[in-house]
Amino acid sequence: MNGYELLAVDVRHISEGFWEVVEMTPLLLACIAAAAPIAGFGLLNLQARLERWDYERHAED
Repeated sequence: MNGYELLAVDVRHISEGFWEVVEMTPLLLACIAAAAPIAGFGLLNLQARLERWDYERHAED
């Protein structure tokens, strides 16, 4: 066994792992596309709620 055999096994393992990820990509993109607007809307609501809370807290002072 020489050092090149180990390299060939590593390259094959990397390429096989790469193809498994490529098959998952459309589902992952669909999930990200669905989750991003929901997360953005949630962050906008959180910002508005925190600003209202801060305004009310300082109004009491």
